[in-house]
Amino acid sequence: MRWSFRKVPILGLQGGFSAFLEGFLSCPLTQEYARIEKGAEARLIRSRKEATNMIRWTRSARMVPGKLLQTVQWGKEIVEFANKKYKIQVSFYMDFFGESGTIRWFCDYADLAAFEKVANQLLADQEYLQKVTKGAEFLISGSVFDTVMRAI
Repeated sequence: MRWSFRKVPILGLQGGFSAFLEGFLSCPLTQEYARIEKGAEARLIRSRKEATNMIRWTRSARMVPGKLLQTVQWGKEIVEFANKKYKIQVSFYMDFFGESGTIRWFCDYADLAAFEKVANQLLADQEYLQKVTKGAEFLISGSVFDTVMRAI
């Protein structure tokens, strides 16, 4: 596989942003694959076309000081429940650098419609809502933040 890159100065893009984006999108790896790391195992999951439509949901929250073990156990319970019942692949992480005490959940969807379908199912699921409500004692009020991203 041969790689080619254009020279792009850090300050002021040579040829403008369009030239930078064109160069990035012409990279063979960008065209053919998106990589997702899961633990030590990396696997190729999508062609560029599929990855372009991919949606990534993430939720971050800050833990109440002194509740690390309970928060991590609760976060993992949420992941196991959602993954098993809804056949999705939610991942759970904790920040090691930056603002300590931050936890994050991630899940990828084929498109926005797939995300909305699962989100609506979860919001109608009383068992899920009970599990989520249980975690209120582990999280700092007002620290929960959701983001939905689209692969480019």
